[in-house]
Amino acid sequence: MTSPFKHQQYSLDFCEPRDIVFDMSEPGTGKTPVHLWNFQRQHRASRKAGIVLATKSLLDSAWAHDAAIFTPELRVSIAWAEHRQKAFETEADLYIVNHDGAKWLSEQPPSFLKRFGHGIVDESTAFKHANSQRSKALKKIRRYWDTAAFLSGQCMPNGVLDVWNQACLLDGGKRLGSSYYQFRNTVCNPEQDGEDARSIKWVGKPGAEIASAARLADISILHRLDECVDMPEKIVRA
Repeated sequence: MTSPFKHQQYSLDFCEPRDIVFDMSEPGTGKTPVHLWNFQRQHRASRKAGIVLATKSLLDSAWAHDAAIFTPELRVSIAWAEHRQKAFETEADLYIVNHDGAKWLSEQPPSFLKRFGHGIVDESTAFKHANSQRSKALKKIRRYWDTAAFLSGQCMPNGVLDVWNQACLLDGGKRLGSSYYQFRNTVCNPEQDGEDARSIKWVGKPGAEIASAARLADISILHRLDECVDMPEKIVRA
């Protein structure tokens, strides 16, 4: 098995005692192998299968590819949209499905969902809107997972409000609160947007992103690419 880099070993050690992890490390720092290794450890202990939710372009090129290199013992099944049912009927340890597959999963019976003890949500900003169909679906299936890891190289792309639903799906609202509106009122100020007095935009207060990140610190990992000194200068992905 390929050995972890020093910062990846730190991440693995961080994950081991925790049921939930929010990995905010920058792209290129090797988050995928870390969470494959972490799932492998959890799978050995629980014998429950795992689910990866990721963007369609990364199902094979990142997750299945890296699983073959870093965790070859794991049986992996990619659930492409056109044959999800067949993919989940295949005997495997880890099932990889695209973000929109969360809706299909949420429609399955509890007996099906209880098979899965661990969930990995890659590019978790895809679930930043609480009212989207995929977020509502993830909320339904998330409660069946004993452990979960959310991964995002940029969890607040449009401002501090983007992180609320990701955190809420991960920890049930423990750290940033269970009310979006209460969180918004705490971290943002309303500003009129245009001539219509009813048109309001919410602008993050100074330091709001740092304060919100601090409230998530006990479950968060953040590695910056230029600080990962033991990584090769160039990584080529097949």
